[in-house]
Order: sequence, then structure tokens, then C-alpha cells
Amino acid sequence: MTNLTTLFKQAFEKIRTTKFLNKEGLGGEIPFFIFPYKIKWESEINGEITGLKKRLKREGIEVLELNLYDITIDILEKKGGIEKMFSLEERQKHRPGYFMKALQSALNIQEVFIPYIREQIANIPHDLIFITGVAPVYPYIRSHVILNNLHSITDRVPTIMFYPGEYTGNTLRLFEALDSDNYYRAYNLNHYQL
Repeated sequence: MTNLTTLFKQAFEKIRTTKFLNKEGLGGEIPFFIFPYKIKWESEINGEITGLKKRLKREGIEVLELNLYDITIDILEKKGGIEKMFSLEERQKHRPGYFMKALQSALNIQEVFIPYIREQIANIPHDLIFITGVAPVYPYIRSHVILNNLHSITDRVPTIMFYPGEYTGNTLRLFEALDSDNYYRAYNLNHYQL
């Protein structure tokens, strides 16, 4: 059985190559990759990602990490603070779904979230993008929606989403349990061959 550390060692060997960084062999496809992992590894994933970023930096490869949870917190803080959202949730607890709609409105993918990411991509030098923090933002932010919207703002460098679930190459299945979302425009990094 493959463990998480082994998967990260294999990922490092692929990512560090000039061929991977130059997007060779993709046949013109967008350089998006999914690194699926078992949800039972969630507590270990951040440490492995940090280690991978350090190893890549030693190779001269700069990684821009877009942590969806951290982005969410930053956006909410700029819109009046998280306490404001907690207060809203408490006031509206008798109205099922109201808080979720308010949260999604505050984080509007096209008008707020993706422009935030676009700014990061434009202003922070990088050779590679990591998308992390998928599990903590479910269900108000869906990973396949982020990937679909990223197509319009980044195809210059390889982008890797660390995904707590399964990716078959056709479908994303969050937490290895939830109904799958169709997504066809990424490679499974764990199966990708240079």
C-alpha cells in the first residue's frame, strides 16, 4: 500500500523536472493536475506540502500556494470581519440555508474569489501553483468550480490541486464519499508519466 510520504516523494521527482515545469508532453492541454489523497491523511497533508515546497525551493522552483481556506478568511476579514459572519449565522439559525447563501454571496466566485486569486498570480513571482485547503471550504466553495474558473487566468505554469478524495481523470469525488463532480481538464498527478 502506498503511503502519503511515498506519493509526495514521487510527486517531487516529477515536479522538479524541466519537462514538467515547461509543460512538455501535454499536447496543448491546460497544465492542471490533481493530487488526490485519502481523507484519512488530512491531518498530515499540510506538513507534506510544506516539505515539498521546501524541497522545490532548494531546486530553485518558486511555488505560489493558494490556500482556499486562507483566501476565504482574508476576504471575509476585508468585508467586515469573520465575527460579522458568525453573528449573521446566529441571527439566522432558524432559516436553513440562509447563512450558506450569504457566505457564498460574500465570496462570489466570479466577482470576488477569482479576482483575488488573479491578483496573487499577477503579483507574486512563481514557477508553479499549489491549490490547497479544499476540505475546510466545502461546501461553500467547490473545487471543480475553482478549477473551471482558473482556466481563464492561468495556464502559464503548472497548477496542482491537492484534493481530499478521488480523481479518476473524469470525476472528482470529495472525501471518497460524496457524489462526484465531472471534471475533465486535469491530469491525475499520481498517475502522470513524464
